[in-house]
Amino acid sequence: MGQRIFRENQQAELASYVKGFNPNRVFLVRGNKSFEASGARLFIEDLLGTAEITSFSNFSVNPKIEDLQKGIEVFRKGDFDLIIAIGGGSVLDMAKLISVLSHQQAELADLITGNAHITDHKTPLLA
Repeated sequence: MGQRIFRENQQAELASYVKGFNPNRVFLVRGNKSFEASGARLFIEDLLGTAEITSFSNFSVNPKIEDLQKGIEVFRKGDFDLIIAIGGGSVLDMAKLISVLSHQQAELADLITGNAHITDHKTPLLA
């Protein structure tokens, strides 16, 4: 289990925590409307500085297996050193699944049905 920062007005502590990862390429899993409306976009851009950010938000509110496959494909095309998830439950679930399943050699269907085992390698996730 990683560190938890769950208090109001802890942007400086969060910034220090993120800098500890020294991220160069960040995979951002996010919602659509709330990400802009909440000011999260500006906060993340400021927080990450010069890190390259690739956003993934092209999935339904109740994600389908096809949405997960798209996310894994996009993730595998990059050499990401950190995943950040900003949004509701579907966003967080999608980010967790991408973090773990994108590193697996087995077919996605086999992993989901339990016909293959998941290894413990994953990209760090900040949500």
